[in-house]
Amino acid sequence: MHIGAWQEVFLQRLMGQAVDEPKEGDFPPATVSGEQEWKAAQQMLERSHRKLLEYYATLQNSQLDDKVIGKDYSTAFMLHGIIRHHVYHAGQIGLLKKLIRQS
Repeated sequence: MHIGAWQEVFLQRLMGQAVDEPKEGDFPPATVSGEQEWKAAQQMLERSHRKLLEYYATLQNSQLDDKVIGKDYSTAFMLHGIIRHHVYHAGQIGLLKKLIRQS
């Protein structure tokens, strides 16, 4: 939920909107309690990821140096941040999966 919510923030920022954090909060509550809800959460993450990639594909090289609205960094810096954010959380997920397998 956290990754999907932040992807939406990044997308809004790319589209020129000044957004500080997700409307659901930094770490939205994980209210998933069943298989159907888990699949819906995964689909939400996939949709937000796809929208972000589709918008990214429309960016021109000249836009990469543009400042993000309301921030003191460039679009290129934010795009690198998105990647770092995903890698960081992928590492956490990997460690959790390893821990679960060892239990």
